[in-house]
Amino acid sequence: MTAPANAVALAREHRRLERLMQRHQRALVDARFDWAAQRWRRYRERLAAHIEVEESWLAEAETQGWPLRWPVRVYRLEHRRILELAAAVAHELEAAPRARTADFRIALIEREKTLKGVLEHHHAREEQDLYRHFAKPPAR
Repeated sequence: MTAPANAVALAREHRRLERLMQRHQRALVDARFDWAAQRWRRYRERLAAHIEVEESWLAEAETQGWPLRWPVRVYRLEHRRILELAAAVAHELEAAPRARTADFRIALIEREKTLKGVLEHHHAREEQDLYRHFAKPPAR
């Protein structure tokens, strides 16, 4: 992902990430495990790049003392948790060719549901608070 030009582009990327997760889950439901794993790798790549941009914005917010509703550490803790949950799903996908049953798919989608819940709250927090402070990303 190239760095988005502004907060609107970052919010759009939230929607793109949601669609990528949906494609991955459709592949899981269809028992297309290679495709699901490929979609998940792509999802994690885009997610990491997205978080990297947000982290640069958080550094700017911190140094400039922007009046955020939530402390910078809250966003950073959520980023870490999001990456950990996404990694756990990847681990299950990679390590589980053994039991790719319907029960496996259901359990994996349930794990992803936890990630989705964290993401929903996190994205709302960013879009309501962090993004409103930036018309464009900080200069590098």
